[in-house]
Amino acid sequence: MSDDIIYKGRFIWNRNKAEANQRKHLGMTFEKGTEAYDDPLAVEEYDEENSVYEDRYNRTGIVGDTYITVSFTHRNNLARIFSVREAEDEEGRAYDEHVRQYIGER
Repeated sequence: MSDDIIYKGRFIWNRNKAEANQRKHLGMTFEKGTEAYDDPLAVEEYDEENSVYEDRYNRTGIVGDTYITVSFTHRNNLARIFSVREAEDEEGRAYDEHVRQYIGER
């Protein structure tokens, strides 16, 4: 039996990796990470450092009042999630700058 979970027909992840991520990143679940895809202003960047065997990306969006970063790749028309965590300060600033450029200063 595979340890992979397909979620909402758009995402896939390894069950054991998801459990380890939740312990490491203080309750951050892969399910919560999928909510970053609901943010129309989310920032997606190529992760050159971790793209050794396949192209990997980081997506930062706001979920509730928290900046969340999801590390993933594309496989078989699904986003395969590797990690979900609270965004680092630099990622949050990049998100804010992206939003300012998109909607302009108020």
